[in-house]
Amino acid sequence: KGALDLPIAARLVESELPGQVCWSIWGQGEAEAELQLTISAEKVGHCVRYCGWAAPAKIAEVYGGAHLSVVPTRGRFPEGLAMTVIEAVALGRPVVASSVVPATEIMQ
Repeated sequence: KGALDLPIAARLVESELPGQVCWSIWGQGEAEAELQLTISAEKVGHCVRYCGWAAPAKIAEVYGGAHLSVVPTRGRFPEGLAMTVIEAVALGRPVVASSVVPATEIMQ
């Protein structure tokens, strides 16, 4: 869904703003092992943390510790309304999402 793009984005951000941005990647899926390999390959383990699945009772805490939420869905993955967008907006966090995420009206 685009999660593998996040370590690459983190490397680019880190090169411009060293030590200023920390990334926590939450979620669970088929690409977990590849995501962890990408974090290592991009050499961003010091600023990117893969956290895995968050229990529903922990969601508010997760978003509460974030400055923004990134929803990196790519066009080749069909997706309904992204629950992560609803959660982030409901908890007052800005969202960065691609145009393929059918949630633009919620983010406005």
